[in-house]
Amino acid sequence: MGKLIKFKLFETITKSLFYLIVIYGFSLETSGKFGFLTVIIGLSSVFIGFERYISLQREIVKESNENTQEKLSDLIKFYLFNFIIIIPFFSIFIYLKIFDSAGLIAFTILILIIEHISNQIYNISVVYEKYIHLMVFIIIRNILLIFSVIFIIFNDFENPLNSIIFCWFSLCLLQLILSIYFFILEQNRHSIHFFKFNFKKIFNQYLYSKIHFLIGLVAILWVQLDRIIVGLWFSSEYMGIYYRHVTLIGILIQLFNITSYNRLVPIIYGSVKTKSYNFINSILLKEYKFALSFLIFLSICIVVIYQTTLFESFFVNYLIQLDLLLLLILVFSIKILADYQAIIFNAYKMERYIFRNQLISLVIALFFMFLLIPFYQIKGIIYASLISTIIYVVLMFYYKHKIQL
Repeated sequence: MGKLIKFKLFETITKSLFYLIVIYGFSLETSGKFGFLTVIIGLSSVFIGFERYISLQREIVKESNENTQEKLSDLIKFYLFNFIIIIPFFSIFIYLKIFDSAGLIAFTILILIIEHISNQIYNISVVYEKYIHLMVFIIIRNILLIFSVIFIIFNDFENPLNSIIFCWFSLCLLQLILSIYFFILEQNRHSIHFFKFNFKKIFNQYLYSKIHFLIGLVAILWVQLDRIIVGLWFSSEYMGIYYRHVTLIGILIQLFNITSYNRLVPIIYGSVKTKSYNFINSILLKEYKFALSFLIFLSICIVVIYQTTLFESFFVNYLIQLDLLLLLILVFSIKILADYQAIIFNAYKMERYIFRNQLISLVIALFFMFLLIPFYQIKGIIYASLISTIIYVVLMFYYKHKIQL
């Protein structure tokens, strides 16, 4: 697990650098469109994945390599079926909001495939280390992307976003070829025929994962709701300003998921059968105190840096507003308390409570966004997120007595 965490951290850092360079290195219009593209890719990936990896992780723990590879083969077929369904909707959305070029739309489709595969490689490696080495391809691709974007900046391309997409597509294509080659080797090693279809086994995966999909869909809609509303409501320039703030918080969220949330998941899942709720909860509360202390320290550092003349000009040049950044950190610090509680709910197979609470919070967030945006513009979106997050935490702890029954 230590090796996996190191790979994932390096992958996240390199990917975040790529995002940051694009968001801050180009015009507001370019960074706004790029930020919205990443939102669409993330949302589409949820529909393709159908959150199948959650139930799959439970199924393949301590399974033989042959059985695991067979399940992974069925999983790929499942993803391909979903991908065929999603392509038209994804393409239409890209056409209406970002590109009107068929070639660029085709490039983004391949990028979507590879970004989804990259996420699944990590999710599978959490419980099955056979595919962990594929993360090296992802890291190398991200590093090359960073150099490509820097090259585009210094050469002042006329259409920088088009050039970024072309480089991204080219490196994704290379990663896809290498991943397919590795997958075929594993298939042959266990004499598994990929093109031998058992449609019942494929479609049963919808039944296995429907509750996780609903939870995941509501969760990502809630988490990404601010970005979606900004993309639909505001101009590209306003999108660029907002994404310059929220991208920084997005990096914090990813680091939190790797170093804390995903690290605790197997520990909590393994403790459910032998340990009490109070024991498990004490582990999570201790972790939360550490996370909260770090976020408070980070906020103080940001304020101190902002007050320094040299760095204040940096904030001004890149249109970073201190109050927006601190508000986003506050929302994040509250939400992770509920996320820790969600680990326990998942461990006890009480996902329906997570789904119910997140759905209520999503509706509340949407209501307050439309209520507050006319008065507070972008800041109204963050106020709405703060209100819905507080309600989410209250709901999660209100239902915790159900676990103890």
